[in-house]
Amino acid sequence: MSAILPAAAGPAPTEAGSRGHLLSIRTFINSARNSVGALTLVLLPWWWHWIIIRRPFEGILFHELTDFSLYATDALLLCALAAWLVTKPDLSALPRWVLWPLLALPLLAFALVTAAADRDLALYQAARLSLVTLWSLALAGSPWLRRAAPALLLVGSSLQAIIALAQVALQHAVGLGFVGEVPLSQQMPGVSVVYAAGVRWLRPYGLTQHPNILAGCLSVAFLLALATVTTGNVRQRWAWYVGLVLTGAGLAVAFSRATWIGTALGGLFIGSHILSSRSPAVRRRLVRRVLLLLVSAGLVFGALTWPILASRLGLTGASAEARSINERGATIAIAWRHLITAPWPGIGLAQFTRLTLAGNLDLLGPYAPQPVHVTPLLVLVELGPIGGLLWLWLMLAPPIRWIRRPTHAASLLGPTAALLALVVIGLFDYYPFQATQGRLLTWTVLGLWGAAWAAAARETTPITPT
Repeated sequence: MSAILPAAAGPAPTEAGSRGHLLSIRTFINSARNSVGALTLVLLPWWWHWIIIRRPFEGILFHELTDFSLYATDALLLCALAAWLVTKPDLSALPRWVLWPLLALPLLAFALVTAAADRDLALYQAARLSLVTLWSLALAGSPWLRRAAPALLLVGSSLQAIIALAQVALQHAVGLGFVGEVPLSQQMPGVSVVYAAGVRWLRPYGLTQHPNILAGCLSVAFLLALATVTTGNVRQRWAWYVGLVLTGAGLAVAFSRATWIGTALGGLFIGSHILSSRSPAVRRRLVRRVLLLLVSAGLVFGALTWPILASRLGLTGASAEARSINERGATIAIAWRHLITAPWPGIGLAQFTRLTLAGNLDLLGPYAPQPVHVTPLLVLVELGPIGGLLWLWLMLAPPIRWIRRPTHAASLLGPTAALLALVVIGLFDYYPFQATQGRLLTWTVLGLWGAAWAAAARETTPITPT
């Protein structure tokens, strides 16, 4: 009997080998998921895509509003999600009060397909919403990706900023059309420009589809990196500062007013909590190093670009800025008309552009059909009152929970600031919910925030600037 006992103490050689083999496979799949997820975060703003089915609709000029396309980031997301699903995903990485609204939105979108005027488009967009929802869950369930996200997003934003700065200097595209750069020239009709002193100044696109989306991606990366570098012991701090400078410069020359406001609010949020958490000496040092530097950089930028800046801020009465404001006013009027006449149950995902052409031409006037540039209003019209409440919950409940929490984890600071910026941007634009890369950006921030909150509930690390 004693001779048998040692053998019984451990698994048989074949059983141990089998377990080791399974462990190696699982480790490989996790590594693959992290690698593909990291590449997704770096390339998040990238608009490179292939149109699978062209679906032109009379009166609608922007093909993304009607066509079915496959984006380069879609392929990465599908690979990352496949690896995540194989490794038995853990949904407990998100708090339930974030998880269930996240899952409810795509389910609601599928339920409203039958109410849509263009059911195929509604079904396609509901599938895309499901894709980013699963990505949000996968990101939340990967501790390594969550920790690396600020650095990865900063790398991607720095690359985008370099391209954007080159576009501003040249006032045309830099020759990266083979990887998705939009054809650009300051004299090309339809591109986004700022009129100043009789000159058309091209706004940079980077490798995104629009300067506003570029600015939103840069803003989120900037705020996440700023919170990380000021509250954690990061390695190669100089590289973080270089990335912040590049990203900040790209954000400035994008001339996106809503993003400037959102970034300022997020920056003030980070600064106020950091300054209130340490001694007066540390506060003075942070003011000298950060606040004075930002103010000085802002004054220099304003002085060098004042004619363009004044035009963009509407101080010169430029016709292009007035047209932009009137165009947005027209879509807002259409949205309110629909809500007054038929608020329930919602017209279906991605259907607002069709709505502008269905009996609303008197309000649309000479402007191009497009989604209303107020995200909560857009969600309310397309997904009805239930969808509107779900959206408001996802965007407003996190910062409210932060305010009510007696202690704050350092890991929550950046995602909360980024979410505040997206809330502000959503009051002036639709891309945080509707545009492909904007939606991916928003759901990435929601995944990071929810996972940080769940982790903070288990162990709180106080905010301590370095």
